[in-house]
Amino acid sequence: MLLFAAIVGVILAILNARKKNIPIILVLVHGLFSVIGLILFVIAIATANLSIFITVSCILFLVDALGGFVLYSHRLRKQSLPGAMVVVHGLIVVLGFAIQTPYWRSFH
Repeated sequence: MLLFAAIVGVILAILNARKKNIPIILVLVHGLFSVIGLILFVIAIATANLSIFITVSCILFLVDALGGFVLYSHRLRKQSLPGAMVVVHGLIVVLGFAIQTPYWRSFH
C-alpha cells in the first residue's frame, strides 16, 4: 500500500513541478493508500516484535502524513503547493523506506 502511494506521489510531484493540472482523483488515491498503508504499518508494529528501525520508519511516515495533510489543505484552498514542502514530503518517505527495507527482508 505504502509503495503504491509513493509511486502515485512521484507522479503528483512531477505534475506539480511541471505546473500541470493535478487530477483530484490522483490526490485522493494517494491519500487513501497512504492512510491504509500507515494503519496497516502501525498494526504490524503493535502486534510484532520488530526492529527499532522499523518503528523509526513508521514515525517518519506519521510525521510525513501531517505534511501531506498540510499539502492537501493547500489543494482544497486552491493555493499553489509550496515546492520545498513537496520535496521534503517526498524525501521523508524515501528516508522512511530506506531505513525499513533491510529489516523487513529479514522477517521472510
